[in-house]
Amino acid sequence: TDTQDVTVTITGSNDTPVISAVDVTAAITEGATLSDSGSIIFADLDLTDRPTATQTMTSIGGIRADNTTPLELTLVQKTSIREAFSIIANETNGHNGTINWTYTISEGSLNFLAKDEVVTAVFTITVNDAQGGTDTQDVTVTIIGENDTPTVIGMNIDDQVAFGDVYRKEIAYLFHDLDGTDILRYSAVNLPMGLRMDANSGIISGNPTTSGIFAVTLQAMDLRGAYVERTYTLLVVAPAQPSATQAVDKPASQDSLVLPTVQVMLTKQSQLSDTTDVNTNTLTTQSTTSGSTGNSNVVEVNVGVVSVENSGKVSFGSATQNAFSVIGMTIEKVDVTNNQVSIKILDTKSRQTYNVRQADGSALPSTLTFDQTTGTIYGELPSGVNVLSLSVEATDSSGQVRVLNFTIDVNSIKNQSTQEPLARFEPLSEKIKIENTKLKGYGEKIASLLTSNDVA
Repeated sequence: TDTQDVTVTITGSNDTPVISAVDVTAAITEGATLSDSGSIIFADLDLTDRPTATQTMTSIGGIRADNTTPLELTLVQKTSIREAFSIIANETNGHNGTINWTYTISEGSLNFLAKDEVVTAVFTITVNDAQGGTDTQDVTVTIIGENDTPTVIGMNIDDQVAFGDVYRKEIAYLFHDLDGTDILRYSAVNLPMGLRMDANSGIISGNPTTSGIFAVTLQAMDLRGAYVERTYTLLVVAPAQPSATQAVDKPASQDSLVLPTVQVMLTKQSQLSDTTDVNTNTLTTQSTTSGSTGNSNVVEVNVGVVSVENSGKVSFGSATQNAFSVIGMTIEKVDVTNNQVSIKILDTKSRQTYNVRQADGSALPSTLTFDQTTGTIYGELPSGVNVLSLSVEATDSSGQVRVLNFTIDVNSIKNQSTQEPLARFEPLSEKIKIENTKLKGYGEKIASLLTSNDVA
């Protein structure tokens, strides 16, 4: 026998790894599903190969809710979407193995999407055997947007304007919608008459024709009907009251006659906090948690009456005038003769319902009457009453309530009357009427004289 070896040399060549898809789609919904996962498997015939995997985002795009208009994404938005995708290889991988992928994104990164807007991102996983053999598999992530409710800033924007003045206030900057393509519409409830809100720009403008304190509710609503509200307080200062300084004839030697006065207090719900000492010429403000009736729409003013200066003029202090301006009601005149009293109330607002009672809430004394037509409280002073404290409540059709409280020191007035009768207070309108009558009489006198001379 004889033998001969035959040598066979087998030279290997690289085999490319092959990927098989297992789960290669992700569905993300804003506000609901923010994470998804899946995997792919690979096989490499080369037993000593140890393939590895990498990933990259190969495309990203968005479309608006109309399924037609492209949705433009910012660099920050694209980066957040890209960085939410990750892969990891099984520790037991050899020449065959599994690559797991996970997609997890935060709610904040998707708030820019409006309802039914869609972003599609494609991530490509590449398996490489380090010998030049590669295979790829795409993972498609679909992100669907949901509606976000608008938000609002809670900063203090309380404001005031004089009756009839031009008013303009921008409020759109207070509201924000995280949905980048959403559009807000603005509205306001309980604006004073004369003011309006532009629904598109969020600008309140006009000239207020109603005085008082208004709790205005602002609303911003998106195209899907989600909305947010906030309120602010608008103070419309009433027009200056007619001057209450009228001449009263009296002997020059008479000392200054001062009618009884009480503190002047403006109570405005949850608005004011400064408190000062009270005297005849001081306006005191203080914070309260509710109006005098428990109604948030109540403006209440406690007003001191008048004094007579050395010159004989009857006047209100400046603080009292300020209180009148806020509430839009004033005491036009007070007449006290013997036991008869007449108090005329002037109101800058019309179509009001009035309720006049004593300050403690009880009904007017039976001897006193309030005339709704003339705004006059009149009648006989109750027997034995030294101090008359009254409250005039005016309510409009919207429920806005204004309350004017005042006190008359009857005993002091009677004491003054025993020294010298108190001259009747005459409003400016009455004095003008009297002067016109005098002028008319003077003209008639001249005419009669001329006629007599002509006859002669």
